[in-house]
Amino acid sequence: MNCPGCDAEIVDPEGGKEEVLRVCAECGGLTVELADLKPLLLHNNLPGIESLGGRVVKDADTGVCPTCQVDLTLFEGGDRQQPEFYEVCEECGCVFIDGDSLDPELEPEKRVASFFSKFAAAVKKSRSGP
Repeated sequence: MNCPGCDAEIVDPEGGKEEVLRVCAECGGLTVELADLKPLLLHNNLPGIESLGGRVVKDADTGVCPTCQVDLTLFEGGDRQQPEFYEVCEECGCVFIDGDSLDPELEPEKRVASFFSKFAAAVKKSRSGP
């Protein structure tokens, strides 16, 4: 499986254990299946990804889904000065968050919760105006 952000191989952990969150050792990008993301968001008192808002960025330069090899769809939230982004595969539901958007000091699950908390706040702020 290759990382959508940098195309480096994301290695499966030893012992054959299936990881819900896969972190790229090269760029810090993170992938998670939509079905695994929903409970993670709910556990952190966040709404489902479809309720977070944001907008599709047409003709964006996106990565390729590591699972089904189709182009990802880029979602943007927030204002133009400080936008937040994540990418989704509309075929299989794989979600990718660029490593630059994540706090490397946190455990992977907390990185995701922190990112989507910021994303939701940015969308809410952009809707309420200046």
